[in-house]
Amino acid sequence: MKIHIEKKIYLEDDGIHGYVIKEYLNKQDKKGKELFKPLAYVPSVEKAVERIYRIKVRSSTAENLKEFIKDHRKIIKEIRELLGTEGGK
Repeated sequence: MKIHIEKKIYLEDDGIHGYVIKEYLNKQDKKGKELFKPLAYVPSVEKAVERIYRIKVRSSTAENLKEFIKDHRKIIKEIRELLGTEGGK
């Protein structure tokens, strides 16, 4: 299972305990296998959504609370759109 989240970020079944959130690097190893950076290992899809939120929040460049709240709302909106729950809170 490989589910596209956004850009180069995917959620994949780790085959053992749950899921791994991966960022693909657009590079290949000597054998032609696509290289990735694991961003998080999570036990459930729900935890994956929470972790994706935290990953996106950490990338915020906000310099004050007003900017941070704006970024937070944008991230929540993006996640709701991914989940198909735009109207929920």
